Amino acid sequence: MAFQFRKASCVAVGTFNIYIIQPEWLTSVGILPKGPALSLEANLSRPGFRISSPETKIVWYVQPGRLAIETEDPEESPNPGVLMAKVLEHLHWTPIVALGNNVSFQVSRQDVEPFPALEACRNTVVIPEGYESRRCLLSVTLHNQGRDFTLQAAAGPKIVELNGNANVSLEDQPDTSRAVENAQRFDSDRTLIGTLLVDVFGIRLNNDVASNV
Repeated sequence: MAFQFRKASCVAVGTFNIYIIQPEWLTSVGILPKGPALSLEANLSRPGFRISSPETKIVWYVQPGRLAIETEDPEESPNPGVLMAKVLEHLHWTPIVALGNNVSFQVSRQDVEPFPALEACRNTVVIPEGYESRRCLLSVTLHNQGRDFTLQAAAGPKIVELNGNANVSLEDQPDTSRAVENAQRFDSDRTLIGTLLVDVFGIRLNNDVASNV
């Protein structure tokens, strides 16, 4: 069985004023429409909050050192990269040190088709007596044109996951312009990561949404 789309996200690492990135601000500057109801959930054990709406599968995770915009719908429009780009265009002088576009696929362990990385996880790891394997990871990072592409296969007892990340370091940038440019690559990066996962791990992908497995 082919791997099914699980989620995708655009993540910016930097220094954020979480008191600006609020539902009211997002709607007032036109990043989010005013119609849908938005909910805000806070974690009292750490600074930051989660923004979501029952009318969309987009979820925002706002923290002082990180802004992540995530979706479980491969056809979401506007996509997380478009939304991230709009935020960073408005917050032009926000210090951003890295930006990554990410995509994740999964399939149940019982339905997965054999592939080299899975066989490597199964055959090269020696489990000591008295222990059981909970998760086995195989990861590779490729570099191309100033960006790192990290590909990971993770085999658990019930689910096998494939995760891909296209990341660019932005520590030497005076403003958010390069971060905006890379956020706008979200769709093309998602396609490229899928191609790399197929080429590197020798698997099949399906962009249909994964069921709960």
